[in-house]
Amino acid sequence: MANENSVEFLTDVLTPELAAFVLCGTKERLFEYETNPETMPAAVKARLDFLLKIIKHLEGAYNEEGICQWFFRPRTQLGGKKPAEIFQRGRWNPEEELPQKVLRLAESLGDANST
Repeated sequence: MANENSVEFLTDVLTPELAAFVLCGTKERLFEYETNPETMPAAVKARLDFLLKIIKHLEGAYNEEGICQWFFRPRTQLGGKKPAEIFQRGRWNPEEELPQKVLRLAESLGDANST
C-alpha cells in the first residue's frame, strides 16, 4: 500500500508534526523517508500502511482538518485516550490491541457514513 507519495499524503492530512509523532518520532526522520523511501524500515512501512487505512476510513466522515483533529480527541472506546497517544512517537505495532481498537473505531465511522 505504501508508495513514495504515501509519506507526503500523510503529512498533508495530519501535518508534518503529527505525522512524525505517530509514524517515526521525529520530523527529520519523516522527511528522510519522504525523500528516500527506500530507507524506511519494514516496521515503519507497516505503521504507515496502517495509518493510511485509518485515514481512508475517516475520509468518509471528516475533511482533512477533521481527520487531524480526530487524532487529538479523547475516545471512550479507547478508555479516554486520544488516538495520538496510542501511536506515541512511532513506538507501536499495528498488530497490538490498542492500535487495532483505533482501526475498528475508524472503520465504524466509515461504515456509518456508507449507509
